[in-house]
Amino acid sequence: LTANSKYTAGKGAVTRSSISIDQHIAESVGKQTRWPSMVVGASGGRRTISFDRQGEPVLADHDLAAIFAELVGLADRARLPRRASILDLVSAQATTLRRELGKSDERKLDEYFDSVRAVEKRVQADIAWQAASKADMVDEARMKLQADPYAVRDYEAYIDTMFELIYLALRTDSTRVVSFATTESEGGGPLKFLPYGDWHALGHSSNDAPPDQKVKEYTGLSGYDAWWTARLAKFLDRLQSTQEGEHDMLNRTAVLYGSGMSWPATHRGHNLPLLLAGGEGLKFTHGRHLAFNGQQKAVPTDKNPHLQTPKLGPDGVTMSDLLRTISEQMGVDAKGFGESRRTLHELIT
Repeated sequence: LTANSKYTAGKGAVTRSSISIDQHIAESVGKQTRWPSMVVGASGGRRTISFDRQGEPVLADHDLAAIFAELVGLADRARLPRRASILDLVSAQATTLRRELGKSDERKLDEYFDSVRAVEKRVQADIAWQAASKADMVDEARMKLQADPYAVRDYEAYIDTMFELIYLALRTDSTRVVSFATTESEGGGPLKFLPYGDWHALGHSSNDAPPDQKVKEYTGLSGYDAWWTARLAKFLDRLQSTQEGEHDMLNRTAVLYGSGMSWPATHRGHNLPLLLAGGEGLKFTHGRHLAFNGQQKAVPTDKNPHLQTPKLGPDGVTMSDLLRTISEQMGVDAKGFGESRRTLHELIT
C-alpha cells in the first residue's frame, strides 16, 4: 500500500517517508474514530501491508479473540475508569518532573507524554463507545474466535471471522480505515494447504507461460483465486445487506482487493490484477474491466509480450495513481503520493 516497488516483506523499513495509503488516510479521518486504523493479517506482526510516515511497519493483529475483546471492550470494561485516573496521576507527576530536566531529557519526556496522551485518548474513546451501547450490533454467532489459520479445517472460519470483525469495526464506526494482509506465499505461514497444491511452488513452476501450456499449474492457481474471491464476496454481501441511513454500507465503503504481482514466476509488478468494489457513494462507478498502459485484457497465447514491462509515457498509470484516487474520494488530498501523476477519472462517475 506504499506503491513502493523497492520494498520486500520482512526487510523492515521501506524508503524513508514512504507511508502506506491507509496510514496517510488515517492521519486525517482517524481523528474522528476510536482507532485511527485497523491493521490485521493472518500472519500478524511485521507481515503487514501498512507503514507509518517513517516507513516503519505498522504491526498487524492476527488473534481473533484478542481483536474481538479489544473491539467490544469485554476484557477491561470495569477497569477503564481506573485506567483514566492512573493516566491523570502520571501526567501530573511528569509535569512536576519536567522542571528538573535538561533539554535532552525534556525531549524524551515529551515523547513519553505523546505516548501517554495516545493511550488516554484510546481509553476515553472506549468509555464513550460503551456508553453509546453499540455492543448490541455484535453477533457472536457469526464468528469462530478460536479458529486457527494454521489448521486446514479452520481456514474458512478464520478468514470469515476476520472479515466479520472488520465489518463490525466499520459498522460501529470504531475505525474507517482497514488493511488486511491475508496471507504470504513464502515459508510455512498460515493458509498454505488448500487442496490445490503449494501456492508458491505452483506460481514458480508456471514459468509465466500462457495458461494453455501449463494447465495443471494454472488450474491450481485458479482454485486459490476462487477460494479467496468467495471469501471476499461473502464480506461484500455482508456490507451490502446492512442498511445505514438511505444506503447500504457497501455504498459508502471502497474495498480494494488484489496482489502486488501479476505473473508469479518472475515476480512481475505490472498489469496487476486488482478489484475495486463498493464506494458508489464516493462516486466510484463499477461493472467494467479496465486495462491501463496498453495492457491486454485477453489471456495471452504468446509467452513474451505479457512479460515485457511497459515503458510509461507522460500519461502512464501507476498503482500510486489508484491509491491516490481512493484517498481523494475519501476527502484526503494525496497529491504527490508515491509515483502518482493524477487521479484516475476513469473510475469516477
